[in-house]
Amino acid sequence: MMITLNTTSYNAPNLFKKEKQSFKGLPASGAVSKAYGKVTDGIAHGEGWLASTKPVQKLIDFLKDKNYQQHIVATVGMVLSGFYMLDTARSKTIEKDQKMPLIMNQGIVAAASTVGGYTLDNYLTKKLSKFTETFNIANIKDKEVQKIVLDLHAKKDNLEKADIEKLFAKIKNVEENKTYTWDKDIVEAFEFNSGIKKQLKAELKKSPNDETIKKVLEEIDKIPKKDVDKNIKAGEIFIKNMKDSNFMKKLFSKQAFDNSLKLVTNGEKNLAQLMTGLKIAKSIMVFGLIYRFISPVVATPIANNISARLEKKKQLEKQA
Repeated sequence: MMITLNTTSYNAPNLFKKEKQSFKGLPASGAVSKAYGKVTDGIAHGEGWLASTKPVQKLIDFLKDKNYQQHIVATVGMVLSGFYMLDTARSKTIEKDQKMPLIMNQGIVAAASTVGGYTLDNYLTKKLSKFTETFNIANIKDKEVQKIVLDLHAKKDNLEKADIEKLFAKIKNVEENKTYTWDKDIVEAFEFNSGIKKQLKAELKKSPNDETIKKVLEEIDKIPKKDVDKNIKAGEIFIKNMKDSNFMKKLFSKQAFDNSLKLVTNGEKNLAQLMTGLKIAKSIMVFGLIYRFISPVVATPIANNISARLEKKKQLEKQA
């Protein structure tokens, strides 16, 4: 059997035979090697310098406890909608009286898509976090470790040092061959973020006489905003005063459980990668679905209705 494409013949049976391929690059020379070395060194130093700058550190700190995927997708959607609106306004092929309805349509769709995307994505994030917790526990292969984690989960609002140490006695980091400790992997690893601060403020509104929370928030607010170690120092203030507040103990206990569960699943890379991928895919799918399908169907009739009313008003004004 012969297959002929563009006057070149291929023998079908031999088409899939494995053959050794050889590739030749540029001839190695001292000048090329030195130039290559300088370029790679320059890139490495440049990346290192960029990562150490305050703006990049602030960006990393800002994104650390935020779902940046949804912000990226929403920003891209709004920017593209803005370009569509600008292109419509400048178009010479679209009738003048049709431009405003189209621009309004695009603007309403963009606004409705963004609001709807954030609302649905935040709702699903809360549901997914509960599902992730259950899913991770269910997939722990060591049944003895799984039982300990289930016990921790049952009282995760009020965990003690002994509870966590019981778990740490059974697990370790396989790759680095190291064990975990309460002081280093729970206390030092505690992360004070904007979410915890919001919860403290909300609790203070409910209990305005809670002197401990009031004191903690006041001390945290005294830390300069430009201090790159602000979150670390805030965490130290939180830990120092935690023993005097049941609410703060509860917040710390929850994070201690979450961190312990992450350490348990460290050896299960496929599981961790699956959950990370699911989180990213969720935001992209939600915003994509709303931007491309739901909002255009819902927003188009609204935009047409509004633009028709405005057009009618203009016509009446002209007649008057």
